[in-house]
Amino acid sequence: MLLVMPALLGACSSMSPVEPTPAVSKHILQKNFAVGELKSASVGETMVSLKDYYEKDRQNVWSIGEAATLRVGLGSMTLIPGEYTALRRVQENGAAYDAVEIKVHPLELTTLKPSSATVPIIFFIDDAGRVARSGGGFGITTEVSGLEPANFRATRAEKSSIDSSHAYTNFALLYSGVAGGAVHLTEREYAAGDPLHPSSQDLTYDLASKSIRFKDVLIDIEGADNQAIRFRVKSVPQEWTNASAH
Repeated sequence: MLLVMPALLGACSSMSPVEPTPAVSKHILQKNFAVGELKSASVGETMVSLKDYYEKDRQNVWSIGEAATLRVGLGSMTLIPGEYTALRRVQENGAAYDAVEIKVHPLELTTLKPSSATVPIIFFIDDAGRVARSGGGFGITTEVSGLEPANFRATRAEKSSIDSSHAYTNFALLYSGVAGGAVHLTEREYAAGDPLHPSSQDLTYDLASKSIRFKDVLIDIEGADNQAIRFRVKSVPQEWTNASAH
């Protein structure tokens, strides 16, 4: 099987890197309660939730929504749909681009159809989503041509990541009712980087004690039955007192 691979011929130029901005982490600190406030939650509803973690600077992520075909030098290829994170920011003649490594299927030389081979290639995408150039060695780039569909554009979004150098807390306590003289709760614990798939565990507290302690959060029970619970958050760690409501 003969493949049409990229060749750095014609329309070559060089790009220079843009000086990156210093990395800064953002502190996410949110809670759904105020200390001392009387609250209620029905069975299945959240009583207490808290988020306390740091996010790194947001990164540009480019989405290739369709299998567009293009030519680089003498080589033709099809972009493989998916999401690709920008590697760095570069500029040329006052124009700025994101350097993005995108997987492609080179076209077969005999049939001019996409092959089964997968090859990663650096492309430079402008702020409008146009795949403008392809990267070579020593900062040399080659102009992209023959784009089909001609109006194809990649779509940019922002994606953040968790700063693992700081502690991560993200949990919710749900009310599950009363049985056998005990208050039943369900804890949902969210792992860093996976906010959609929490782990769960059932918790039981003696109703007669009129209190719940979980992760240094002290809760006073004002009343509870199989319909709802009335409660007050009595105390939390000092660093959580200034968390914003969510």
